[in-house]
Amino acid sequence: MKKNLCLGFIGGGTNSTIGRMHYLASKLDNKWNLVSGFFSRNKKINLKSGDVYNVNKSRIYNSLNDFIKYESSQLDAVALLTPTPSHSKILKKLIKINIPIICEKPLINSKNQMNEVKSLFSNKNKLIRVTYNYTGYPILRELKKIIKKKKIGKIKQFFFYMPQNAFVKKTSSKIKPKIWRLNDTGYPNILGDLGSHLVQMCDFLIEKTPNKVLAKFFNHSNYKIVDNALITAKIEKDIFGQFVVSKTNPGISNGLELKIVGSKKTIFWKQIEPEKLVMFNLDGTKTILDRSSAVYEANKERYNRYKPGHPSGFLEAFANIYLDLANEIIFKKKNDYTFGLKSSQKISNFCDASIKSDKTGRWIKVK
Repeated sequence: MKKNLCLGFIGGGTNSTIGRMHYLASKLDNKWNLVSGFFSRNKKINLKSGDVYNVNKSRIYNSLNDFIKYESSQLDAVALLTPTPSHSKILKKLIKINIPIICEKPLINSKNQMNEVKSLFSNKNKLIRVTYNYTGYPILRELKKIIKKKKIGKIKQFFFYMPQNAFVKKTSSKIKPKIWRLNDTGYPNILGDLGSHLVQMCDFLIEKTPNKVLAKFFNHSNYKIVDNALITAKIEKDIFGQFVVSKTNPGISNGLELKIVGSKKTIFWKQIEPEKLVMFNLDGTKTILDRSSAVYEANKERYNRYKPGHPSGFLEAFANIYLDLANEIIFKKKNDYTFGLKSSQKISNFCDASIKSDKTGRWIKVK
């Protein structure tokens, strides 16, 4: 069996938000080697990125076409880490070569792009996966099993929140949102940037997505785009909840929280304490789970790189996903913890319905 898989980056240079995280996550379990890349259109950043990532200069490319031409037969997978609006255009080129694709979320940023990508890939025997890092947290994987085994009873309500301070925080004048994040062409950027995480986690944990939404978008910052969204959603006639995303919450860097209400228990989890799952019981008591007390998933050796009590976090969650992707490629078997076109289509449909609801002020069915 091949010990290490060869990985190439498109985008993900040292000036990007997410590139270094993908690099470190891929290295953590010794399953991947980053061997080549077209990291940036800026030649200096491109070379610097290759140097930081320890990539041989002969395999650092100054164009996408050259990267594809010379690396198509050398790689086990390519990671697409460019800004979301460029994904569709690049995927059209990658469809021509037989390499599994690992794409930073979300896959697309408009209905038209989703239709294009689906038409390209849906009938191809080609692996395309999208990374949603929060689903890599062991305790959320434990929660998925808890829900599936009906330990919390029948689900009644769900409340998923993701507030941030990206558009209101006081920092250096040099630190500003990326230009592409300030353009709402296609879907409002906040739906792809934050909302897609919440819809994906709903699908991941509850294994169902909303079939009807009532959405309202807001602007609370100096940027003339949608920076807040409140979306009430129904999954079935007796299961309802909310998705709330914001980039204007002072002092909150990442306030991701999940609450799921069942007939037997209420579950609460927040990203700032990723190893703790709180369960509120019918008798008024509460139970706290971590890796040491997990039963179904989070106690497995693969998640315990170091013993419980020494917290694993964001990087380790991302590394879990890269290990899942490696296993899927090596063993050619679908993994329960990787997500592709089907998941992206659900998110796209949710965005379409939310936009229509915001414009009309009415409940809209999700296709």
